[in-house]
Amino acid sequence: MEKLLRGLKKNNPTRKKTIGIICKAIGGAILALSLAVSNLVGLYPTEKAYAAGTGKALQILTNGVAANIEGAQVSNVYFGTYPQSSDGNNGFIIEPIKWRALQNSNGQLFLFSDKGIDGKEYNETNTSVTWATCTLRAWLNGRDAYIDPNNNFIDKAFSDNEKSVIADSTITTDSCGVTTDKLFLLSGSEVRNSSYGFREDSYNTCIFEATEYANSKFTDPLFGAFGLLRSNDANLVDITFLTAISHNYVTTPGSVRPAFNLNLSSAVFTSAAVGGKASGTVGGGAITTVADYAGNDWKLTLLDDGSTNAVGSGHTGFSASRVDSGNVTAGDNITVSYSGAKTGSNEFVSAIIVSTSDENTPLCYGRIANNSVSSTGTDITIPWNLPSGNYKVKLFAEQYNGDMKTDYVSAFSSVDVTVEAPEIRVDAEAGDGGNITQKSHDTAHAYDRVNIMATPEAGYCFQNWDCLTGNISFENATSASTSFTFTGFGDVRVKAIFA
Repeated sequence: MEKLLRGLKKNNPTRKKTIGIICKAIGGAILALSLAVSNLVGLYPTEKAYAAGTGKALQILTNGVAANIEGAQVSNVYFGTYPQSSDGNNGFIIEPIKWRALQNSNGQLFLFSDKGIDGKEYNETNTSVTWATCTLRAWLNGRDAYIDPNNNFIDKAFSDNEKSVIADSTITTDSCGVTTDKLFLLSGSEVRNSSYGFREDSYNTCIFEATEYANSKFTDPLFGAFGLLRSNDANLVDITFLTAISHNYVTTPGSVRPAFNLNLSSAVFTSAAVGGKASGTVGGGAITTVADYAGNDWKLTLLDDGSTNAVGSGHTGFSASRVDSGNVTAGDNITVSYSGAKTGSNEFVSAIIVSTSDENTPLCYGRIANNSVSSTGTDITIPWNLPSGNYKVKLFAEQYNGDMKTDYVSAFSSVDVTVEAPEIRVDAEAGDGGNITQKSHDTAHAYDRVNIMATPEAGYCFQNWDCLTGNISFENATSASTSFTFTGFGDVRVKAIFA
């Protein structure tokens, strides 16, 4: 087989052309080999529009629906960790696993690993097997000879809490009928299903890329292009091409790209995989406006308070209340007390702010206390640019594990707050050679946009706007007609310069 692979590579004159797919069924087991000679890439996704949702980097799930995650390989979800990149010292770095979303429906995400995550044989011995009886199925799911948590995929890749949201999936395989698995390989028909983002034709459907860890299992990195499937029920292969090959593929190592269904009933938040939970320095001033997000990489936050849908009970018993009372001016503090917050590494008390008219859209987020040691309360600074209105500050205990890693939270404990936005005085003046001819606001709020315009006198030209005092950002400081927004609180004075 290695000789065949090298020969195909050597005899390809373009060195950039994908030269084909080789598949072989042995007792129902299937290996799909795809070769991209100069560059092994991922499965070809079908182009789709961005998902629905709020367009924000932090989103609350309602009734187990993650409206922002799109199937057909548009969106990706980071979940679990596994050795992947080389550490440069004959070892490998344990990193978050990236999964492609094939489908989002009925409160579940159908996920498929972005790369070959390991190198394994379909079956360890050269015998006739099916998906139901092969050793790869046992290794993926921690069964039979692979019950040892140190010697299977599911226990090495996922925490106990993460495993609890991996659904028991009933799957049908042409060689062995129905099985129930948490983790499984895709079938031949699934990798030609266009609704999952695959191409329907049999070529360029299964081009695989493996991690450095997976490739370390092969005598030649080209074997990372072997994509293991659980069956060939779609008849992917031109059999005449296979007549020249005599090899028993069932014990040939291939790239393992598992798939599974993830239950969303325990998920509280989806957030951008990187920076989705942006927070100020931990403390009362940490509350930060949730950013816009147009990307497709997400991570999950799971409920962990012992309730019906929770993945565990690590954050049981948290509660919070407001100590002070009355309206608060944006930029000032409220005082809260809390109890039952879990202590330890990566443990925090966090908060989101939502409008009472829409409690499912987080406007702000922050980690307000670090619970490396026990604490019972803190002041919370209401963001200076929050508009006047009625809000809820939802506090919760949180194990925040960083970018691309799963987080765990308690149930929310809410306090009410009415915010009054302070007014900002806006002054505009003209230098020699011109006049201010428009200023949309004499007083403004932090969330307003102020329009200004200056007109030069005869013999003069407008040069630029200058901010003398205050915190603002000009749309275009060299345009006589422009606008600005506020970047901080405080009265503003601008000047038009002419030359």
